[in-house]
Amino acid sequence: MKTKKIALAILSVLMLFGLLMTTVNATSFPNLPSEEVTMTLTGSPEGYWPGTATLSSVPSGYDVQNGPYKAWCSQFYEYISYASIQSYQVTLVSSIGLGTPWDKINYLLNHNTGQDMDLQVAIWLLFNVNPDDIKEEYGDQVSTDAQAMFNDANSNGAGFVPSTGQLVAVNVVTEHSYQGDTQDLIIQLNCKFEGLTPGYWKNHQNKWPSPYTTETSVNSEFTEYTGSATLLQALQFKGGSSIDGAKQILLRAAVAALLNSASLEYPLTTDQIKNDVNAALSSNSRGTILTLAAELDSYNNLGVS
Repeated sequence: MKTKKIALAILSVLMLFGLLMTTVNATSFPNLPSEEVTMTLTGSPEGYWPGTATLSSVPSGYDVQNGPYKAWCSQFYEYISYASIQSYQVTLVSSIGLGTPWDKINYLLNHNTGQDMDLQVAIWLLFNVNPDDIKEEYGDQVSTDAQAMFNDANSNGAGFVPSTGQLVAVNVVTEHSYQGDTQDLIIQLNCKFEGLTPGYWKNHQNKWPSPYTTETSVNSEFTEYTGSATLLQALQFKGGSSIDGAKQILLRAAVAALLNSASLEYPLTTDQIKNDVNAALSSNSRGTILTLAAELDSYNNLGVS
């Protein structure tokens, strides 16, 4: 099959960024091993997707385990063998934080309205594969369902982050070539992000994770806050129409997010929450402050599995 060297270079950069994000965001789902694992691939019929990627040599304690996973092709212009005797050493990279088109891929996995091959074609379209090349390889036009799913993901998938009970894409990066360049794959995992509300933490003070207590000061965690409130008092903030009111709305959500990040599989790490909140507070922009508050509030309402 044809090779896109530029696409490979871009994906290599994304892979490196993804590995960094895996290290920084280690408390978020999915928690993946940094070392290579072994993969074999089977598919029926030959050459069509999805396939089944079977992982082995996965250490314990991660969100991915030894066994089979539904697998999609992410690189149309590269080759990979379905032969069960052919194994690959692969690195697993979370798609969360890789940006576009991975946010749209995650949206697509969770809004699939067609057949398996329709979803595969929509994935290729998100990776800018020429529709004529798909027709040449598979002998058919891009289906109406595939085009509709691509259009939906392309229009509505920017910034999408999977939540509890949804699917999250993992980039399976092949490390060694077989019959030329070897394509990377996507496997899908069931997402288990969790989050509890300010009301929960206000009413369950005995559940607070160390090192936080009800007497911990807000400004010891969020340095751009200049008041004297404790974390418990911040959970009781009422908010208002002024800039200070917007900051109270953000801090109420931020304290819950802080406690969630220290005790649950939360979408953001503690450091990310602190950095984002401090930046929003220092902006003195009501719109910026309330946008972040709404994002944290959505995470805080994920519930627990």
